[in-house]
Amino acid sequence: MKRRLITAVAAAAAAGLALAGCSAGAEAGPSAAADPHGELESTTWKAGFIPAIHNTPLKYGLDQGLFADYGLTVEMESIASGPAAVTQLVSGELNSGFSNLFSIALAKLEGIDLRIIMNGASAAPGFGLVEAMPDSGIEGPEDLVGKTVAVPAVRNVGDIGISAILDDMGLDGDSVEYVEVPFGQMASALEQGTIDAAWMGQPFANAAKATLGTVTVLDYADGTLIEDFPENVYVIDARWAAQNPNTVAAFQCALADSIEALLADDELRIAAMTDMTGLDRAVVEPIAGVSWSAEVSPERYQLASDLMMEMGISDEPVDFEALTIPVPTDC
Repeated sequence: MKRRLITAVAAAAAAGLALAGCSAGAEAGPSAAADPHGELESTTWKAGFIPAIHNTPLKYGLDQGLFADYGLTVEMESIASGPAAVTQLVSGELNSGFSNLFSIALAKLEGIDLRIIMNGASAAPGFGLVEAMPDSGIEGPEDLVGKTVAVPAVRNVGDIGISAILDDMGLDGDSVEYVEVPFGQMASALEQGTIDAAWMGQPFANAAKATLGTVTVLDYADGTLIEDFPENVYVIDARWAAQNPNTVAAFQCALADSIEALLADDELRIAAMTDMTGLDRAVVEPIAGVSWSAEVSPERYQLASDLMMEMGISDEPVDFEALTIPVPTDC
């Protein structure tokens, strides 16, 4: 099955290969955890992030000096999407990005070798909602058939997941047309009627509900085959990882410390999410049960490869086990 996709991904992948140089198609040595307390090969780290709730551990860890505790000076830089993160990683603009498994798999198939160093957040009810205007006539998943749905990037976690869910429901996922719209512009596109529905992460979905009265057409991870699927991960260039193993381990440990602190304290987590998004507590609190984990989970990542093959996006599997660096056990 081939998906109807409006995209410049093919061009972006080609540009990424050109920028990657020796990273493209090159083996980068074993993906093993190193010593987070050893001498760091580099003490500076530029981390790409998407300003959404899922990225709260990165900002909280930076604000609390957790990265500094491991000898790292971290700078955060906003990125537009998972595919954009891949391009910036291979060009050397970033040391780490926040991407999704489909972008990483596509990069691997194009010869760009990346390494996953930490789970981001797993798909959970309420965190990825397909929203539509209240007077649109779109009320349930069956109404998405033949419609135009906005996603932040195509051939990616939103469109692949939605089409797979619709197919699983016995609906025609192939009939949906996907267009790229940044999360921050989706509400305006809905209001203007240039799209029929939008797949919105948090806090964007709740903000759209509050300002436009949008209705949820599909909860991406509520009892679907996507539930508990790792939506996004922290990722780095494989060759850079091989050259800087202790630095990578130190970053992993600081991030793990941040995740564990946030998971242990509900009030702390809500406050950190509010700080990350700039939204009122009343908007953040209902979605504070985000599913983070201080680990890598290659066995759960494999669903991305399976779905891509089922949908005809790729002809060969991607071995995610080979693309992960275990989180050190001696942080």
